[in-house]
Amino acid sequence: MIKYEYFKDSRLLITKYIGEIKKESIKSYISYILSTSDFDDLENEIADYRDSNLLFDPKDLKDLAQIRYEIEADRIPNQTVFLVDAPRETALVLLISRMHNKNLKPSYFCSTLKNCIHLLSLDIKDHELNRRLNELKFEFND
Repeated sequence: MIKYEYFKDSRLLITKYIGEIKKESIKSYISYILSTSDFDDLENEIADYRDSNLLFDPKDLKDLAQIRYEIEADRIPNQTVFLVDAPRETALVLLISRMHNKNLKPSYFCSTLKNCIHLLSLDIKDHELNRRLNELKFEFND
């Protein structure tokens, strides 16, 4: 399951990946989000992989990185924080990020909300970000 919400006032997109996530689902979600005009003023992104199990292999990463690069190439660069805590998901997300990040936005990795808030310079408390992560309004179904 992929849940998300865009907070227009802070120009922040939060995405939470929950359970088993296939490459095709991430590809469809990235295509949808990055090509939607509702997110034209997007500045920051939090991608929470802490509750996910990514069901793809390193050989699939080039495809995911390429779709993100093609869509993002014309966008204003922004920052992404990847929230991760499992070794496999951390490695896969790190590789995706590094593959597409040559000329695009800065990406950061952390396992705590406090560090995430600091990296994005958000004016929010840990408990408020945690509430937002657990109450995201939209679910993406491909």
